[in-house]
Amino acid sequence: MSFNVYGAEGVLNTPQLVGNVTELDAPSTTLTIVNGARVAELVTGEGLKFYCRIAPSVKGGDQPESADLEQLAELLKTSGSGRSAAAPDTDIPAAYTYLGQFIAHELSDLRVLDPTGMVTIRSAALDLDSLLGAVPDTPLSAQAQIWKGGVGIGQARSFGPDVHYEDLPRRADGKALIADARNDSNLALAQLHLALSKFHQRIAQDEGRRSDDGAQRITRRHVQSVVLHDYLRRVIEPGVYDDILLHGRRVIHPGGLPTDTPFLLPIEFAAACFRVGHSMVREKYEAWEYGVRPIRLKTLLHMTGQGGGFFGLRHLSEEWRINWASMLEQPNPPSVRNMAAGIDATLAPGLHRLPDRLFPPSTPKGDGTGLTSVARATLLRQRGFELGSGQQTAHVVNGAIGPGPQVPVLTPPEIAAAFSDSGAPDTPLAEFLCQSGLHANTPLWLYCLAEARTLCGGRCFGPLTSRIVMETIHAAIEAAPDGIVAGDGRTITFTAKESLSGRNEFHLQELIAHAARWQS
Repeated sequence: MSFNVYGAEGVLNTPQLVGNVTELDAPSTTLTIVNGARVAELVTGEGLKFYCRIAPSVKGGDQPESADLEQLAELLKTSGSGRSAAAPDTDIPAAYTYLGQFIAHELSDLRVLDPTGMVTIRSAALDLDSLLGAVPDTPLSAQAQIWKGGVGIGQARSFGPDVHYEDLPRRADGKALIADARNDSNLALAQLHLALSKFHQRIAQDEGRRSDDGAQRITRRHVQSVVLHDYLRRVIEPGVYDDILLHGRRVIHPGGLPTDTPFLLPIEFAAACFRVGHSMVREKYEAWEYGVRPIRLKTLLHMTGQGGGFFGLRHLSEEWRINWASMLEQPNPPSVRNMAAGIDATLAPGLHRLPDRLFPPSTPKGDGTGLTSVARATLLRQRGFELGSGQQTAHVVNGAIGPGPQVPVLTPPEIAAAFSDSGAPDTPLAEFLCQSGLHANTPLWLYCLAEARTLCGGRCFGPLTSRIVMETIHAAIEAAPDGIVAGDGRTITFTAKESLSGRNEFHLQELIAHAARWQS
């Protein structure tokens, strides 16, 4: 028997995968993979599915030409430098950029681990399996690491006699001992993962003799509240946010998730809409090293086990630990505070030359330099996933919403104007969009960037992006065993009594404060 795998690698024809299956039960449509013991849905005739679709797939002839997407990606490299009207910084502290990246990793993971086709499958629920899941390697001695509640914290290299636990736990070769290796892909994300680990260890320590399951439940529900009540409130268009919290979802499993099938991520969310978070990345963050000197994006990527910035040593050096005061809101803001960049197509220059190792193997690579552009990879991959255009997706979403608040559909002139200083198609990028017809048939990711700038001034996600992102994450919280979204798809069950804040919501600032009180 053979089937297709739909996941982070695209569509994989893997007849040999059956050799790695420990259990195949066709009547109950479940498949268990040997490494990770995760269960996914087997759809007869379609294969093993990891994503669902909001809009119908669009086949080759109706997709933009690959050459046009290649040229579009090249124009995006230079379009931002000459656009004085590019979206200014948001009022979202920069830490939320990397919380968004953590969420993206948390909700999906499919990796081919060896030539025989073995894969790791994780739940699409927001159940923190990227933090609390099994670690693939054996932890080192307790002298360099502290493990509690299933997560580890590692020492940073210190210049003095004091020991500081300011790094992820690592193997002798510097590889992070965490459930999702991608969370060591840049220093900001690695330090956020570390803070979540400290938060969970504090919960596990406070729970004392109670079970690990109890500590994990508390951690999950607090992090879910951070995501629902803090992160989404900042990035989602306010009208969409309020509508979903008040009335529940209208597009993705309205009325609650089915109980007989696993929750699957919409491919539109994973391959396009949530990837607008790349535009929030800054090229430089002030007051990072020693809490004073700036750090550039290139260094953020370098100072990890994956990036090779440890210079042959195993741990991060303590001067590179994150300065949370410059990345978050403070009661008395410091003189330097980093905000997320404005949400439009003006990507940080470093995102146009990322190391190939940060992309799945199937991602279309660049020119052999070992560097790949986020824009090129995203545009070509969503063509491979046969995604509909932004306009097509908006019409499908409006049909699902029905009499509710409709999503505005950008016109071709509005798309062109979103990438032009003067509002007219007088820049190379805007001219190309018009000449190629992409202003009327706009790749979903680019459409999401355009609506953020046009309809929200770059301050938050636009209405279509907000609807898909908010509903997906809202459903992913419901799908978790300890989800704070109840089975009716609307009621929030997180209470002030259980919250460490004493309120019926919990924020990232409070989580970081609790993590900072961690003691070895």
